Amino acid sequence: MMSAVGLALVATLTASASPHPRGAALPSHPVDAAMVASRWDADHAWSVSPARWDDGGGRRVGLHLQGAHGVEIEVQGVGWGDEPVSGWLPARRTWRGEDGQEVWVADLPDWAPASRLRVRAGARFDTVAWELVAGDGERRGPSAPPTASAVSPALADIGVVSREDWGATATTCTSTEDDWYRFAIHHTAGGQTSGGTVQGAVQALQAYAMGTGTYCDIPYQFLVGYDGSLWEGRPLTYTAGATGGNNDGNIAICFLGCYDSGACGSLAVAETLQMMAAARLLAQTLAVQEATTTTADSLMGHRDYPENHTVCPGDLVHGRLAELRSADAHLQAAWVADDSGEGGRITVEQDTPAVLTLQLRNTGLLPWTANTSLASLPRDADHPLSADWASPTRVGPLPDTAPGETATIQIPLDTTAVGTFSLDLALVEEWVTWFGDAPIGGGPDDGDLSFVVEVLAWPDGPDDTAVETGDSGGGDGADGGGGSGGGDGGGDGGVDVAEEEPRGDIIARESPSGCGCAAAPAPVPWVAWLGLAGVGLVRRRRGRSPHGDPTS
Repeated sequence: MMSAVGLALVATLTASASPHPRGAALPSHPVDAAMVASRWDADHAWSVSPARWDDGGGRRVGLHLQGAHGVEIEVQGVGWGDEPVSGWLPARRTWRGEDGQEVWVADLPDWAPASRLRVRAGARFDTVAWELVAGDGERRGPSAPPTASAVSPALADIGVVSREDWGATATTCTSTEDDWYRFAIHHTAGGQTSGGTVQGAVQALQAYAMGTGTYCDIPYQFLVGYDGSLWEGRPLTYTAGATGGNNDGNIAICFLGCYDSGACGSLAVAETLQMMAAARLLAQTLAVQEATTTTADSLMGHRDYPENHTVCPGDLVHGRLAELRSADAHLQAAWVADDSGEGGRITVEQDTPAVLTLQLRNTGLLPWTANTSLASLPRDADHPLSADWASPTRVGPLPDTAPGETATIQIPLDTTAVGTFSLDLALVEEWVTWFGDAPIGGGPDDGDLSFVVEVLAWPDGPDDTAVETGDSGGGDGADGGGGSGGGDGGGDGGVDVAEEEPRGDIIARESPSGCGCAAAPAPVPWVAWLGLAGVGLVRRRRGRSPHGDPTS
């Protein structure tokens, strides 16, 4: 007779299956070794699980083990209904990963609505998850010979990890496709990682899909990690296998994780800005590459396609599909106007109050808040004109600015020292990213907002405080840090007006002045906000949009 604990576990597994959160993924609801030892039934030398009931049943038991410790494990499966459908049958290992992951299958003689496992007592592993599968999935051929990465230069440029680099098994798919005109968005409804890494989840997903005989490869052409990592799944030359009867011409992009607040139960996790931004850039890059669109009719969730009864990709992702359809990045700005002279040059006499007024339009998907700052370049290096700024590296936080609105920022300039100074500016979302860094940022790039400030001495004679162009004393600034010297690399003295080489680093530390990574400072009185209708040009704007429009 099954124990009360076993009956409770059966109820949990049964309830989790409806509505089904999954498309094609590793089996969900893993059971840890402690539960196996303490709650499964003891039968001589075996630990026996409660029954697991799966929608649709199946003829094969698929298992995913994590944390196997090199000791041989003996596992058996049995089909189950009101009573055993078969005798205990040995499971066989079809894959062993380098990180302690294993995939096993046990074939049943007949269809069964449920299954049970038994594991030889003393087996060492961390978790085990299992389910019934049909075992007679996609048409498969012999394994294709290994080939060089099929990831295009455009996809490699945005960081897609090729099959070759993550160690994929050769595909056995045979159904090819060369006319891609739409997208299906999925989630695996499993863990975000496996074996402790996102790459482990990708490897285990392929091993399980192929090892159980359900698919000829990973069902999806691309996978997205919670950390914003991008992975090549099934080669793009083959039709996807995860959207029912809607796979033709359909590029399948899948998030690793379970993103439905209801159906995923305890497995539900929140979507991240990093993963949504990476998926947006991936979809937009593919749209350009395949000459297609990302409209509401051509980029949909798995559940939006006909005859697909699933919550996939989960309500947490489905509610944000509009972001994937956008050619604009999450954090992006366009130059509207400024009051500098020709060539962005500002000339002022020494010790004369001077303010540069700059207007920027929010062309991104997210609003600007007190966490959004205008900063000088090089990144987190003190600037010689910053005496009246919020900090030596930050002009100040931007006023709250919704997408489509325009902010006016007044930048006070310290005119104490005579000289010619570069004033290169960039936008930064503190603790998140610089606007010039993809995938979250969409520009302006470092160096796009560039001015020259010339402070002239009074004409009645030389001034003891005069500073020669390119050298205001102090260190040589080679490391771009603080001090009063600028040189060619420091950026905080009188500097040559040529563009500085951008560093390209994400914010991850404090600057020498203590504000490089700190929370944004409080607004200061000289930062003003003005809602203007956007007018159009980007100052020295280098293209960021995958569609090649430098003004987008």
